[in-house]
Amino acid sequence: MAVAPWNLTYPLAHAAAQAAAAPHRAHSIAEEAKPLLMYVGDRMVVSDFHSLVADAHFVSGEFDEARRNYNLAMDMFHLPKYINVPAQEGRLGM
Repeated sequence: MAVAPWNLTYPLAHAAAQAAAAPHRAHSIAEEAKPLLMYVGDRMVVSDFHSLVADAHFVSGEFDEARRNYNLAMDMFHLPKYINVPAQEGRLGM
């Protein structure tokens, strides 16, 4: 991150790792990453990030926030031929 601070990949990967390692911090992690997600052009990446945050909320027992993030993930990327399986499975498991 110090070598290429303009590259959004590093802080988003760090946030995703934090969501997996400390699911109780899902809300603060999502708030920190929210400004960065606006600059990501790949809808699939943004969708995957919302699914990861939703998984963290689910593990923490915050089911309303988990459902909201799964729905965001589905809204960002879900096509008939390319199904957003992680978000769909998360929503079905709620």
